[in-house]
Amino acid sequence: MGQLAVVTTENIAQGIDLNEVWKRFLSTHVARNPDDLAFSGIRFAPDERTRFRGCIEYGELGASGLSRVVSSAHRYLREPQTSPGTSAPAMLVLQTRGTSSLQQGQRRICLSPGDWNVVDTSQPFAIGSSGESEHLVFLQEQACMTQTLRQLAQMPTRSFGCNGIERAARELMLVSFRECARMSVRAGEAAADAITRMVAASVEEAAQTHAAPLQPVRAQIIDFIHAHITDDDLAVGTIARAFGYSTRQIHRMFQDEAGMTVSECIWKARLAQVLQDLRSTVTRDKTITEIAFNWGFSNAAHFSRAFKEAYGMTPSQCRSAAA
Repeated sequence: MGQLAVVTTENIAQGIDLNEVWKRFLSTHVARNPDDLAFSGIRFAPDERTRFRGCIEYGELGASGLSRVVSSAHRYLREPQTSPGTSAPAMLVLQTRGTSSLQQGQRRICLSPGDWNVVDTSQPFAIGSSGESEHLVFLQEQACMTQTLRQLAQMPTRSFGCNGIERAARELMLVSFRECARMSVRAGEAAADAITRMVAASVEEAAQTHAAPLQPVRAQIIDFIHAHITDDDLAVGTIARAFGYSTRQIHRMFQDEAGMTVSECIWKARLAQVLQDLRSTVTRDKTITEIAFNWGFSNAAHFSRAFKEAYGMTPSQCRSAAA
């Protein structure tokens, strides 16, 4: 196939409603359905403090749609109506920059860089980001993910992508996006099928170890971590004392549901905040060490290694790329 196509809000003239333009971009180039706006009940609310900015790169992976969506702070709500003859796809969303909140029915998911989840686009859902965010979006026929969506409904706070087959699915999606322009249709179909199978296996494996009574506690732990992310003493012991559990109980209940340790979650949340600051012009006058320590890191060498492992580049390279 050819190169990825790109649409952006940068060339939209002043006076034109960016909200409507962006909704049309999403329907046409991400949902791959130009008629989507007529029945999707889309509401879009950008951060009113700044002019909205967005860019979409899109292509095909076999018969499936694959796109990269970069946008400034916003909230997107979709409330689809019945559309005769239309089969709404399942949508795999991989967060690659920033953090987002995803809601569908009883599901409440926090997505940090490296996290992924699946959405049923035939049902209402909302996704929002408080700052600049970047997602890879993979569309697949819903019939291929019926069981996966059913299992996800039983895990309303679970995110994926940390380790094992979940991480393998994440890496395959990243590589497939980078290489899709150089794949034949047949190769693209094979890659799309592999992503779908790995996602299904990840969710099935998580469903087998899921402990439903612990869901609210895990969500509260995540909220606690984000509220105290800059505290130097934020650790498993701190969280255990705050919730009245032993550290062993916190470790068990969190990893059973989240697929990662509490410490990994803390580091992941801090790294996401550092990444955002390194790419921001507002913090350009601060050193990398100052930014890292501001978000709770206390060892520059450990921070640098963790950052490179998470994002594939050093903090300095990240800042240079954003300049």
